[in-house]
Amino acid sequence: MKKIWISAVLACLVLSLSACGSTDDKNNTNGKMDINIVDKPYDDDYYENNYDDPDEYEDGYDNYEEDEIIHDDPDYIMYNGEIGSLTMTMLQGYECTCDYTGYYYEDADGNLIPHGYGEITGTYLYSKGSKNCYFSYSGNFDQGEANGEGQSLETFEDGHTRTYDGSYTNGNFDGSGLITANYFGDNPYTMTLALVFTDGHINGDAVKTWTYENGDYFEYNGTVKEGYLDGYGTYTKTYADGNYYYYTGEFKDGNRSGNGTQTGDLKDGTSYKYEGEFADDKYNGHGTFDKVYSNGDIEGYEGEFKDGKYSGAGTRTITYAEYSEPDDLVQMVYAGTFEDGKLNGVDCSRYLYFYDGTIGLAEGIYEGGTFVSGTEYLFDEDWNVLNSNSKAAG
Repeated sequence: MKKIWISAVLACLVLSLSACGSTDDKNNTNGKMDINIVDKPYDDDYYENNYDDPDEYEDGYDNYEEDEIIHDDPDYIMYNGEIGSLTMTMLQGYECTCDYTGYYYEDADGNLIPHGYGEITGTYLYSKGSKNCYFSYSGNFDQGEANGEGQSLETFEDGHTRTYDGSYTNGNFDGSGLITANYFGDNPYTMTLALVFTDGHINGDAVKTWTYENGDYFEYNGTVKEGYLDGYGTYTKTYADGNYYYYTGEFKDGNRSGNGTQTGDLKDGTSYKYEGEFADDKYNGHGTFDKVYSNGDIEGYEGEFKDGKYSGAGTRTITYAEYSEPDDLVQMVYAGTFEDGKLNGVDCSRYLYFYDGTIGLAEGIYEGGTFVSGTEYLFDEDWNVLNSNSKAAG
């Protein structure tokens, strides 16, 4: 499993709009284009729901004349129209110019400040690959910053897109939101991420999905920290070819890390389960592993793991589903020290259980899974020695 990162922010989402068109802009009179003075943009419910003291603004809105609308501060007039050449700072620090259409006002310094519902369009230079990205945003503004509900869209030169639909506070993701991204390549896919943002950070409980064009589907449901899978969660991978994997447990920095359980159901009828410790996205530490093959054979292991393989002290058992002849194996048991998945070291043992009840034992030194020196025994079903043989190294 590759390290999984959830995009911490969408670059197009607005932190703030600044350096708005001013009265010195010779190309735009007062920086305004196609100005339409309009009725007040908000009803009384807006102020009751968004301000501690809505009566504070009552006089300003009651005193509008003709079609002019007074801003929260009676010294300002609200407009509805277009503004060109706004400077926008995105969450990832990119700056660009853009066009704005919607409600705004002109402050005492001649700056035009988006305030109310509006839409932004523009482009910026994306640092990864230094390619242009087209973006748009539509939603509510308060004093030049995105506040309330809004939607954004990024479209990159290679055609992939990312959108955000949710809540903002002072220009940051804040509250419930949904990110959707479409990617292209050998196996195009759509990614979605739903969670409650806090001040622009992707922390807390989240649901992330990957839906591939070939029918593969992955889903994570759990906690994230600064965009990475971190904490407790579940991760499922369902492949169109019939393979299925499920993990539940702890994550750290996007990887399986800590205690967890992973199960798999493979298209050939094989199933397995690992329960124990993980590190660096692999079985690392103490754990148990059980696997049932499509032919009914069963493999089990309990002991130490390293990088996903049996490594350290442990016991491996293989039980066969089919046997009939007297010398057929019913079960094999390996006990001792493992390295890279095989017995390796001194004081290792291999037990062979046969259909007729006899038991074979080879104990001593193993190298790479091969018995190199020690003693071999054959026991009857009551563990009486039938014969023995010493084997020297070399």
